[in-house]
Amino acid sequence: MPDPTIHAGGGHIAAQVAACRTGAGLAVCRQAGVFELRGAAADVVFAARSLARGAAGRGAQGMRGWWQLVSAQQALVALDGDSAALAPRIDALSAWAPDVAVTTDWSRAAVVLAGPVAERVLAAALPRLPRSRRVVADGHVRVVVVPREHSASTRDALLAVGRELGAVAVSLEAVQLNGAAERALTRRTTSAASSTGVESTPTGEPIP
Repeated sequence: MPDPTIHAGGGHIAAQVAACRTGAGLAVCRQAGVFELRGAAADVVFAARSLARGAAGRGAQGMRGWWQLVSAQQALVALDGDSAALAPRIDALSAWAPDVAVTTDWSRAAVVLAGPVAERVLAAALPRLPRSRRVVADGHVRVVVVPREHSASTRDALLAVGRELGAVAVSLEAVQLNGAAERALTRRTTSAASSTGVESTPTGEPIP
């Protein structure tokens, strides 16, 4: 079955990002693993960012993905790309954050749904999704972790019920760019609200 991501937005990244901003963009991380990190809050955030961004240097090219806080002491990292490129990152993680416990699940994939209607799409699709799923929510982002063999059917189920709500398949790059724009808006909003003592901290981010 052809991957509909190739055709989303006519292949134009700007159209895909627009879909994430107005409806919901859906992307799949399935080629590499899903990682769960546990530890002190600051250590977990540092480790998640380092693992996602390839702080070890080697192997960073061509790797895409998403990290998200599940709680203050727990983060989920989903990566897409050549799994062999992960080796330097995993080996170096103990040096970056020795007090962070890492659980790796190579059998899982993550479906990222990003946009203002993401929650509505997910709610409508739940009866069609695998029972062995895990959902991480933050703002307009929903990350559905499923067995890798169910990643395509999960994507198809979300698209089937979500099209009427404005959901389309997009590349992970589009989700990343939309997330970067939202973080920039959050920073501007935080700066504008600083005089009132209001502080907003994003709990997850795409790999830039």
